[in-house]
Amino acid sequence: MAVIRELCVKFATENLTWGYGRNYIDRKFNFSGLIDTAIAALDLEFNLSPVPTVDFTTLRGRHITATYGKTPRIDGVKLDYDAWKLFGGTHLNSEPGSRILTITHGRLKRVLDFNTLSITDSVEP
Repeated sequence: MAVIRELCVKFATENLTWGYGRNYIDRKFNFSGLIDTAIAALDLEFNLSPVPTVDFTTLRGRHITATYGKTPRIDGVKLDYDAWKLFGGTHLNSEPGSRILTITHGRLKRVLDFNTLSITDSVEP
């Protein structure tokens, strides 16, 4: 069971660094293991029987429950996968099935329309 907890801590700390890499974050901010310590101290419970289930409280206090074969819950509310965009972020956005990708950067906007195989560029006011 200690191995499972160690893997969960490793997964959480690797994904906490937003793609920068742990070594970069540790060097840049001189964390030297503080992330590992903080994650290891969080409330984590798991059970392998009858199906794998993990209950976890995040650094921000949100309670996540994930059970194999079921929709995960955050603070008791099921994730609504139907409401998710295909891409949804600060620079890339697309609705599932639309075949249209909108790329933005500041006032610049580019729309890739795979329905008509066209590209439209614009500058927002």
